[in-house]
Order: sequence, then C-alpha cells, then structure tokens
Amino acid sequence: QVVEAVTPATAAVLEWGVGDRLVARCAGGGALFVLALEIAGEPVMPASLVERLGPGPWRLGD
Repeated sequence: QVVEAVTPATAAVLEWGVGDRLVARCAGGGALFVLALEIAGEPVMPASLVERLGPGPWRLGD
C-alpha cells in the first residue's frame, strides 16, 4: 500500500511506521506499508524483527 508517493530520496530502509506497521522507504523517495513479510520462508510479525535483526531502521538491499 503506497503511503507517500514522493519523499526526499534516501537509502532504502525498513522502519516502524504508525502503530505496529512497517514502512519500506524506497531509495527513490516513495514509501510503502508492508502488509506481509517473510524471511527464509517464515512469516515474520513486525515485533519479532527487533529480536531477529536488532533495533531498526534496517537497510534494504544489503
């Protein structure tokens, strides 16, 4: 789901958004709510990302 069509361009990151939602901020300046996420074939809930990856925001594409 598109959150912001145009924002300042930055590094692509995944971060906490409003409430318990994740937001992917794209390098080109857009922002998307992440409605579902899988890591290594396992569904991941937003709260479990800190346990798996440490505190965010998390860089995308690394």
